Amino acid sequence: MTAFTLSFLWLLIISTITVGVLCGEESRNVTVTYNDGCDIPECKDVKGPFYNLVHFRAKGTTDTIHHVWSSIGAPSLLVARTKTTAIMNVDWKKVIAREGGAITFSPDGDVFSVSAFVISRLLEYDDEKDTADITKVNVTRTVDVSDLMWSNVTINSTENTALFSTVPSMPPAAENGSLALKVQCFGVEGRSKDLPHLQHLPNTTEFALVLDNLEQNYNSTRYALEMLLVRDQQKPKQSGINLKSIATIDDEYTPAVFKTYEVVLNNTSPSDKGSFIQWKPITYTSTDRNTEASKPIKTYAVNSTNHYISNYSIAHSFFDDLSALDLGSLNISFGIGKDGFYKATKYYVWNSVAGYGTPPSDGLSILIISIISVGLGIPVLLIFLGGIIVACQKRSALSKDNSLTKYTSINS
Repeated sequence: MTAFTLSFLWLLIISTITVGVLCGEESRNVTVTYNDGCDIPECKDVKGPFYNLVHFRAKGTTDTIHHVWSSIGAPSLLVARTKTTAIMNVDWKKVIAREGGAITFSPDGDVFSVSAFVISRLLEYDDEKDTADITKVNVTRTVDVSDLMWSNVTINSTENTALFSTVPSMPPAAENGSLALKVQCFGVEGRSKDLPHLQHLPNTTEFALVLDNLEQNYNSTRYALEMLLVRDQQKPKQSGINLKSIATIDDEYTPAVFKTYEVVLNNTSPSDKGSFIQWKPITYTSTDRNTEASKPIKTYAVNSTNHYISNYSIAHSFFDDLSALDLGSLNISFGIGKDGFYKATKYYVWNSVAGYGTPPSDGLSILIISIISVGLGIPVLLIFLGGIIVACQKRSALSKDNSLTKYTSINS
C-alpha cells in the first residue's frame, strides 16, 4: 500500500467520524407554559395546595413533541408527538378531581403517539446486611408519592426549566428536607452542563430527582424508586417495553462510568419511532457534583405490571384506564454496600433523559477525534514524508547515473 493510499484512507476515516459527530437532528423551538388555561379557584389559591402542570412544546418543521410534567398525583411525564397544529386541552376540574380523560389533544387525528413515565413509588428499606440490594431485604416502607404536598413550581422560560419541590419539612422529608424534581427541555442536541453530562436531543427532556434529607425510619435506611412505564397499546402477548444495558468505551463525560441504561418503549405503528428513558448508573451525594461525591445505583429488571398502578397521575388523565395498556415497572436503588447508607450524606440526585424516538448514543467527541487524528496522522505523515524522501533519493541517484553515461561526440 502506497503512502498516498494510506493518507487518503486516513483522511476518509477521520472525515466520516467527524461528519457523524457534527451532523445531528433538526433543532426545535421550545416554549413552556404553566397551568395553562386554569381559571378555577383551586389554581389561584396562593396558600396551596398547588396543582402543578408544566407543558413544554418542542415544535419542529413537521411535528411537535409535547413534554408534559405534573406533580398532580404521582410525579409524571407525558410524551406526545402530534402535528404542529395540534392543541393540548386540559379539563382542570377533572384533573383536580383525579378523573380520567382530563387531558386531550385536538384534533384527535393530529396525535401520532403518546407514552408516559410515572415515578409511582418511593421505597425506604432497611439494609441490615449492607448489600444495597432491595431484593435481599425483608423490611420495606412504601412512600405514597401520589399524595404529597407540593410547592408552587418555579419556571425559567429563558432556560426552559421547571423546579417541582415538596413543601419543606413535610413527609416524606425530615426537617428542612424535600423531594424535588428539576426538569429541562432543550430543543437542540448537546450535553447537560452538570455531571453526569447526559446527552440530550431535540426530542428529549432531562430531569433530576433529588432526595434531600428524607425521613429515616431504620438504622440502615436506603432508598429506591419504582417507575411505571406506559406504552400506548392494548396489552399484547409480549410486552414492547425493553431494558437495555449498553457498554461504552469512552468515560470522558462521566468519569469511571462505562455503561448506559435505557428502557425503550417500542413503536406502535410504522410511522411511530417509540419512546425511551435513559440514564447512567450513578447518583451524586452532594449539590457540588464531582467524582468523589458519586455512588453507583442498581437497576433491576423490567416487570410486566398489572398488579399495582399508582393511585393517580397525568397518565390516568390522558389514558384513563391504564390496566388495559402495555405497562412495565422498573426499580432503581441508590448507593452501594459499605458506603454508610443514606444517613452518610442524606442527599441523592439522579439524572435521566426521556423523550420520543431513538435514544442518544455515546459517540466519539471532537476531543477524542482530535487525539485519534494525531495518533493516526503522525505515523501516516511520517510514512508519506519518508516515501517522498526515498523517491527523491532514487530520482537523484538515477539522474547521477545518467550524467555518468553521457559523452561528448568527437568530430572527425
